[in-house]
Amino acid sequence: MISVPRYEEPRPKLLASPPEGKVHSWTLIPPAYTLSLSVEVLLSIGQTIYVVDAAESEDRLLDIGPFTHISLSPNGRFVALYTEAGKAYVITSDFQSRLSEHNSKARTLPMDVQWCGNDAVVIAWEDEVHVIGPNDAAAKYFYDGRVHVIAGMLLISFPSLSKLHSLKKSVTNLC
Repeated sequence: MISVPRYEEPRPKLLASPPEGKVHSWTLIPPAYTLSLSVEVLLSIGQTIYVVDAAESEDRLLDIGPFTHISLSPNGRFVALYTEAGKAYVITSDFQSRLSEHNSKARTLPMDVQWCGNDAVVIAWEDEVHVIGPNDAAAKYFYDGRVHVIAGMLLISFPSLSKLHSLKKSVTNLC
C-alpha cells in the first residue's frame, strides 16, 4: 500500500506490509484523526483488524470478524464494523472499548454501512435500513423498492425520500 500525503507535491510513501491473508474490507483514517498525523488504513484480515501506517502493521486483537464493512465516524472517534454473521459493532477508534452490538439477523450482506452524524450507524440492504444508535438502540425501516443511502442521512427509494435527523439529548429527554 502507498500513501500520497499531498497532491500538490506527490511524494508516495510506502506503508508497512500487512500480514498475508484475504482482505475482507478496509477503510482509511485521515491524518487529522491519528496520533502519527499520517494516514492509517484499517484492514479486516481473518477474524481481526490490522492498523497499517508507514511504520508498522498492528493487530488490534479482535476475534469477532471477519468484517465485511468498516466505517469511521465523521469525528474519527468511533468505528462501525459489520460481520459476515450479521452483527454490527460500534467500537472506539483506539479499539479499547466496545460500545454497542446489534444482531441484524440478516442472511444477506448489506449494501452499505454509513454514519449518520457521530452517534448513529445506518446499515442498508436492498429494501431495508437499520439505524443503530447509542446504548444498543435500534430502529428498522422497510421500503417497497431498492433504497439508497446518501451521506448517511438521505434515504432514497422510488417514490419516496426520507431524511434522518440526529436529535440533541435535550430533545430526546422530553420524549
